[in-house]
Amino acid sequence: MASTERRQIQSAYATLPIVFEENKGQANQAVRYIARANRYTLFLTSSDLVFSLRPASGAGDPNPVGQGPLATPPQVHAHRSPRNASSNAIHMQLIDGNLSHVAASGELSGKSNYFIGNDPRKWLRNVPLYARASYRNVYRGVDLAFHGKRGRLEFDFLVAPGANPRPIGFHFSGTNNLKLDRAGDLVISSPSGSFLLHPPFAYQEQNGSRQEVTARFALEAARRVTVELGPYDHTRELVIDPSVSYAYSTYLGGSLEDDGFGIAVDSSGNAYITGQTDSTNFPTSGGVPPNSNAGGFDVFVTKISPSGSSVVYSTYVGGAGNDSGNAIAVDSSGDAFVTGGTSSNNFPTTHGAFQTTYGTTAASNAFIFELSPAGDALTYSTYLGGTVNDVAYGIALDSSGNAYSVGVTSSADFPTLSPLQTCAGDYSGFLSKLNSAGTALVYSTCLSLGGSIGDAINAVAVDSSGNAYITGATSSSSFHTTSGAVQTQFGGVSDAFVTVINAAGNNYIYSTFLGGSGSDVGNGIAVDSLFNVYVTGSTGSSNFPVKSAYQSAFAGGNADAFVTKINPTGSALVYSTYLGGGQFDAGAGIAVDSGGNAYITGQTDSLAPAPFPTTANATQSALAGGFDAFVSELNPAGAQLLFSTYLGGSEDEDSSGGKYGAIAVDNSGANIYVTGDTASVDFPTQSPLYPGNNGGASDAFVTKYSQPSFALSTTTFAAVSPGSSATSTVTLTSLNGYDSPVKLTCTVSGTGSPLPSCSANSFSANPVTPTSAGAPTTLTITTTGLSGNTRQQRGGVSYALWLPLTGLPLIVGLVFSSSGSCPKGWFGFLALCLASGLLLIPACGGGSAGTSGSGSCNGAPSAPTGLAASGTTTTGTTLNWNAAAVGANCSVTGYTVYQNGKSIGTPSNTTFNVASLTAGTQYSFTVAASDSAGTSPQSTALSVTTLSSATPAGIYTVAITAVGTDANQRTESSVLTLTVN
Repeated sequence: MASTERRQIQSAYATLPIVFEENKGQANQAVRYIARANRYTLFLTSSDLVFSLRPASGAGDPNPVGQGPLATPPQVHAHRSPRNASSNAIHMQLIDGNLSHVAASGELSGKSNYFIGNDPRKWLRNVPLYARASYRNVYRGVDLAFHGKRGRLEFDFLVAPGANPRPIGFHFSGTNNLKLDRAGDLVISSPSGSFLLHPPFAYQEQNGSRQEVTARFALEAARRVTVELGPYDHTRELVIDPSVSYAYSTYLGGSLEDDGFGIAVDSSGNAYITGQTDSTNFPTSGGVPPNSNAGGFDVFVTKISPSGSSVVYSTYVGGAGNDSGNAIAVDSSGDAFVTGGTSSNNFPTTHGAFQTTYGTTAASNAFIFELSPAGDALTYSTYLGGTVNDVAYGIALDSSGNAYSVGVTSSADFPTLSPLQTCAGDYSGFLSKLNSAGTALVYSTCLSLGGSIGDAINAVAVDSSGNAYITGATSSSSFHTTSGAVQTQFGGVSDAFVTVINAAGNNYIYSTFLGGSGSDVGNGIAVDSLFNVYVTGSTGSSNFPVKSAYQSAFAGGNADAFVTKINPTGSALVYSTYLGGGQFDAGAGIAVDSGGNAYITGQTDSLAPAPFPTTANATQSALAGGFDAFVSELNPAGAQLLFSTYLGGSEDEDSSGGKYGAIAVDNSGANIYVTGDTASVDFPTQSPLYPGNNGGASDAFVTKYSQPSFALSTTTFAAVSPGSSATSTVTLTSLNGYDSPVKLTCTVSGTGSPLPSCSANSFSANPVTPTSAGAPTTLTITTTGLSGNTRQQRGGVSYALWLPLTGLPLIVGLVFSSSGSCPKGWFGFLALCLASGLLLIPACGGGSAGTSGSGSCNGAPSAPTGLAASGTTTTGTTLNWNAAAVGANCSVTGYTVYQNGKSIGTPSNTTFNVASLTAGTQYSFTVAASDSAGTSPQSTALSVTTLSSATPAGIYTVAITAVGTDANQRTESSVLTLTVN
């Protein structure tokens, strides 16, 4: 199999949902269920929970430092404040807990098969798979439920009303180390790597919404971990959810300096990172031959699989001088487009490219190249520059594959085509549109900003019409603005700006200043499908323009980040807000999802008492030391932070070359991708490809955050009696603009049979498309009451009596009903028979006593009549019937009862109790009578159906699973309890 095919298969396998596989002999007999996740397998046994870890790879040895001169835009910055193996098993036991009762629920349509070895007798077929596995009563009134969620393994403690959660605790063995990190995560380390238990998220349901309960881990002696809870309502169920997370965060670098400057993501969730490295041992895979450092700093391009478990490719690109990849974009085919700066006169260019030679006397040129989906070839590669100094900082693509590169130039002969403005030769910003083949410019223009401090275009975005949106910084009051724009007057020192140029490059759509009286810089820009533009950067202005702001005032220090949203015509702010604490904060990159949520990264050294603003769901709530990165999400109105966190270790993050990091997000906003650089040896990692800092000034880092795309909430069930139904309103709320239908299933577990009934058809609407206001559907759970019926099969039985009359042969063949009485018209019939010389006397109902008189009994009884049932239960019934009629000198000696044609008893009277029946089953009964002359025919058959069992009283667990129909099949789940009285 080719390596690319293998990587594709591995990538697809890594995105499969987590399932629970019943052990049918494929594992040790102590194992009950198996769950396989990325980099580990979980074995559920009756004594402990076993995590079998697979080792991650590493690289490099520490060595000294280098520098990268081509990453830093010569722009106006607000000044920063100074500041001096094999698999390994980890066993998790519950302290004083009981794991003996485990069962799976939610059986899935798929199966597992094991065809191992050449003995077919040892092969396993159709091994069942389940969505959940649960331990019952691990502590009194406490259940433990495992399930998969967005590709992660999660487990919940379900604390019943009135139950005591205080005994909950873990003990770990097979670990090297156990510690709590700054975010409250429990870090469990082993020779094969580490995994995290996130701080427990505890909550209770109230009126369809979750009420959070304070919860945290406490680390005790002897590797014991307990859960500490805040106040909560003990009359309602409590859910404690400490999730096992393998959303990834990794170092990426060699033994010298490595910096991540740009990141992009494709529709499959592969992350593409570019930056600069002067390490000769930067981790590589595949790549452009010879894929080795060519001298000084080189560009690197690394593609990481969606799960973060493997590198798809990783390559150097560069020449003998210094080269820096400053921005990256990816098209629908997986081609990566990189732009940056190079001082190499032998930078690899391709035949027929727009500019194949380095500018004579130039200190640097910009470049643009396109890398094949496998990362093993340059589709095209070109210089872009004149004879002085040119560096590119941003890139974007349109739907035709044209590349838009922006940056700064000091070259008066920078290549232009149909320019809006000529190049002044003193740090002018440039915007160049290169055709899809990389062979020619579509247009290229400078914005001759004319400032003396150094002005630049730092970022570009492109809308669906091919219009280019650019931002940066200008110190010129004569910067071109358009009538009716948001801000046509220069604010002072330097302003950010937003300029939109049409697809042909021959006119402005709008152009505006954005700033106050201090220093303001635009560093990142994005545009949504409605042509709203989003900008971030840094501001030192206490009068920066704000509107509908999350943070309306400057927080102090040297600078705050800002986030601004401008309407499609550029005539008004939708919102504009500060984002920062009391020290230095700068926004570096911005991305937007389909719902209009804005995602920002940058750098901060703000700490208490005026920290950078974070949210309750932050993965790191405090500054770790030096400068940290930050990652924040603003809602579409700009008035609420949906997510905000620090990201860093005890040293500096995003400090190399003045670049403050880059960010990307998938369309639904479910996954956030961040890159930058770190000098910390304790940068927070999760499932790292490269778990340690390899030395030098810095390593790049790549971090992926996963967050839900829709929320699932439920109302509680009222207690019911057997035979009644219970309902819950299930509400699906869209997050981050999620709009794919969601399929719902539910399962019920508990003791007793039959269980309450619940399935995909139990929802009033299914699937359901979440909405921002919440889309409801009604779940109806049906319990079973006692039920059953008795019916008698109607049909005739032939029976006759021979009555000898002299000279007449009597042949009997009359058929009567089973009522036991003589038919009407009998005497008329008898008269007719006598007239014809034939007498037929049918046996009529009567008592069992024989006719008085002497002589022997010479005829069998008639068949019993009136067979009926009474007192039918789930396991038995009582039969009774009329006594059989007998002939002269005869009496009934006994009866025989038949069940489904087989004799089950011989009572002497006309009543018989039938036992040991099965609930909800139909049976056929008949009875025959005997006297000394013989046995009668069997009676008319009676059909009896035993009562169905009722749902036993008890507490039942109802598990609801919601699976999105999007490509990632995002999953949310909820667990309710149902009380049957």
